[in-house]
Amino acid sequence: MWLNLSKISLALLILYMSYFQVVFFSIPKLVLLLGILTVLFLIIFMYQRSTPINNGFTVEIVLWIAFAVSSLFIGYVIAINHGHLISAIVTLIEYLILIIAICFVSKYDGNIDYTVNVYIILALSCALTTIFWGVDFLGGQISLTATTNPNGLGVLLVTGIFCLLYKMDIDKKINIIFTSSGALIFLYTIILTGSRKSFLAASLLLVYWVLLCLRGTLKKATFSRKTGVIILVSVAAISFIYYITPVFEESVMLYRLTNLFESGDTIRTGMYTEAYDFFISSPLYGIGYKNYELLSVYRTYSHSTYAEALACTGLLGVFLYFSAYIIMAVKTIRVIINKHLSHNVRIQARNILGIFLVMLFLGTGVIHFYEINSSIVFAMIISFNKLYYKSRKLVLF
Repeated sequence: MWLNLSKISLALLILYMSYFQVVFFSIPKLVLLLGILTVLFLIIFMYQRSTPINNGFTVEIVLWIAFAVSSLFIGYVIAINHGHLISAIVTLIEYLILIIAICFVSKYDGNIDYTVNVYIILALSCALTTIFWGVDFLGGQISLTATTNPNGLGVLLVTGIFCLLYKMDIDKKINIIFTSSGALIFLYTIILTGSRKSFLAASLLLVYWVLLCLRGTLKKATFSRKTGVIILVSVAAISFIYYITPVFEESVMLYRLTNLFESGDTIRTGMYTEAYDFFISSPLYGIGYKNYELLSVYRTYSHSTYAEALACTGLLGVFLYFSAYIIMAVKTIRVIINKHLSHNVRIQARNILGIFLVMLFLGTGVIHFYEINSSIVFAMIISFNKLYYKSRKLVLF
């Protein structure tokens, strides 16, 4: 019972933070309440089952805890605004607690399906709301609300595509139709948002999935099953291209992509240059966590995970934060090549590697450690590896 209550609270927390309060209205202290309930119910369940604390911790999470702690103490010495710093660190810690909770839930369930399913519901809600009731954002881009950044919405929908592909079951026609239709709805919505990096990321993810995941899945299928899947997916893709081409040609997405390839993005280039200058001024510790937006001439964050980490936390922060990326990549690849695991698990691991690579790409335009949706994605990756990765003796990871 307690585990189910924790899972319900977790689902409500994710859906409320990323959808309900954005589209409808905010309820004071509800995020805090749902977070407390998620953790409280989980602790009670852990106590009843005498669960080891390491069920929810991994090397990656420990590194990110060290990243948060070092950013707090070092930032307190060098930051120009302590209140701003502490508020940002508290948010980071909340995201880390969310990651830990997802890891515990996945460990108990023996899979990451619960989080994946919740995210599909979230992405579908956002996509359908944007399609039917979306609003104009800065001239041509369509977003969930007038205050929702369409680039952030695009990233959420890219993750929604991953979740659908992760859940595809070629033995069920309804599943194939739902997955294909959902992925195309998400891609269509991304086009409406005008988010260039999200569109490129979604396109790369779909190509990756067809070449490395679907192809691998079909190897074990019968000839009739292969034929059926190929026909269904092809019909969905061709229909989408046929109907979406006129829309795409008239969309702000095409204009923004053309502008990007022809002239680049001078503002983003300026931000990255400024971030490098901040790093050079304090290479070891940076200028303080989330302090770029306070010191920058642009008065906003650097729009890049890599630039932000380098400028705000220096070499120490870069080492602590991105070491977790390296560990995630190594673990996922080892799951993929582990022939002692089932074929289905190894295909799922390929999906996990796909979204990880997409997150690396999106990191050039999104700051992952400031985003709850990015935290959920990394929680799924970390949880999956915790379930299936088996460390070897004398191996660090």
